[in-house]
Amino acid sequence: MDYQTLDCFRWEAPTVGPLEDNGLPPLPTGMKELDARINGGMRLGDMYRLSGRPAAGKTSCALNIARCVALGEDLDGHPLTNGHNRPHPVLFFSLELSKKHLVQQLFYSSGDVKGCGGVQGEADFRVLAEPIARDVARLSRAPIFVDETAPLDVCDIRSRSSSMKERHGIELVIVDYLQLCNCKESASLGRHAEESALLLQLAQMARELHLPVIVVEQAGRNCGRLAKHDHLSPSKVADNQNSASLASHRGCS
Repeated sequence: MDYQTLDCFRWEAPTVGPLEDNGLPPLPTGMKELDARINGGMRLGDMYRLSGRPAAGKTSCALNIARCVALGEDLDGHPLTNGHNRPHPVLFFSLELSKKHLVQQLFYSSGDVKGCGGVQGEADFRVLAEPIARDVARLSRAPIFVDETAPLDVCDIRSRSSSMKERHGIELVIVDYLQLCNCKESASLGRHAEESALLLQLAQMARELHLPVIVVEQAGRNCGRLAKHDHLSPSKVADNQNSASLASHRGCS
């Protein structure tokens, strides 16, 4: 697999300290460099925008975060910090890829599997069999719920997320991706206004459900970032000084 580093993952620095006002620590993403830049992890009630060019690896990055959070361990297999070394249920809205393709991508992004190369014959299959079996066993314990309904209105996303939190205790919601979501209430105002309304609705959902929400979105050529969303100004982006690079996979978005 060809690796690429997204060069503009940016963050709007929060004004709160290491602990939230309710005394709960932030939820780590499982990516050490990113967590170091965002005061240890994602805050409950905040929405984050994961932006990048087409085929830059946005979905792969989002899946890696989902995997780490669901398993309670970082990309190296070490327990998450801040008391989060336990499974966290994750709801993943996949509006582009089918559940089957998402599962395949989860397996292939595994540290055990991705270093084995492509399968080209019986010998290669035997080499892959053990790490795949090991990864299947680990992922079978990961509480990742995938909703592959597409297209989907933001009202449906909010109602389904609320229901899943009540039924399964969801602690992270990921929407992949923004451009495939609809907001019927604002559709007549043009796509730009509709996307602004979508972001506002998803930010409100994060606050109401008191959990972090990650929204994956397509961006221009000069933009690839993970930014904390400003509830008062949906179009506001973090400035260049609050930046962090993050390893991701090309061709998996």
